[in-house]
Amino acid sequence: MRYVPGAKGVDIGGDWYSVIAVDTTRFAFVVGDVSGRGLSAATIMAGLRYTIRAYALEGYSPTEILEKCANQLHVVVDGHFATVLVGLGDTATCEVTLANAGHFNPLVVDGTEADFVATQLGVPLGVQGGVYPSVVVPMAPGSTMIAFTDGLVERRTESLDVGLKRLAEAALSAQGSLDDLLTTLIRDLTSDASEDDIAILALRWRS
Repeated sequence: MRYVPGAKGVDIGGDWYSVIAVDTTRFAFVVGDVSGRGLSAATIMAGLRYTIRAYALEGYSPTEILEKCANQLHVVVDGHFATVLVGLGDTATCEVTLANAGHFNPLVVDGTEADFVATQLGVPLGVQGGVYPSVVVPMAPGSTMIAFTDGLVERRTESLDVGLKRLAEAALSAQGSLDDLLTTLIRDLTSDASEDDIAILALRWRS
């Protein structure tokens, strides 16, 4: 897990990640991004972070968690929306269940292949009419799932597709531990001039 603040280092951002142990074989994880910056974005981020954690510990599914959180934020009233990816990993079945509220799809790296998971994308939290169906992703031994916020891949001067391709290529080239992987991604994909916060969460299934 890594968090990299924007270059200005003054404004408070709304990017976050969480990992929550649910029981002996299951764990929940979250990567999210509240729109905007400043204290109001950080306050909403903190509220969502702890609310999602509480729902996960109560045993709710990723779909149910997002449905419940959708009622706690309104872009017109609060001035912000949030994109959120919620996952539930099961080490017994080697599967991850994902529900997505307008967030980037996670990347799965397995051997010589790196592919973005095709989640069923719902609207961000705070936008009315959200439906958040889940998808189940089998994880092969030794494979890695990488979830991230927009600061890792978005650049004002280029297409988003270029940034996503760069992420996939960098993840494939990385060798060693998860820490080595995250170090490679931060080194290869971030810029000292970037003003966006970055949150990255990487999960690897043991072989």
